[in-house]
Amino acid sequence: MIDSLSLRISDEELIKVMSIMKKLNIDGLAKKRMTELSGGQQQMVSLAQAIIKDPKVLLLDEPLNNFDIYRQFEILDIIKK
Repeated sequence: MIDSLSLRISDEELIKVMSIMKKLNIDGLAKKRMTELSGGQQQMVSLAQAIIKDPKVLLLDEPLNNFDIYRQFEILDIIKK
């Protein structure tokens, strides 16, 4: 995924991306294309894309629907921060 970016990003931006991916436990997906990911993995990548922009408000439509209860609480904790 990181290799497939057509944009040039700074080292600082890359560090931020990898940090968020690590927090969401999807850093192992960095070299995969979206088409290679499962639905849940794609959902996590979409969430990471939203978080990386550091928005004041996140509008999420059932962001935890496909995850077990432990993962749901983990993701909610990350979103709160």
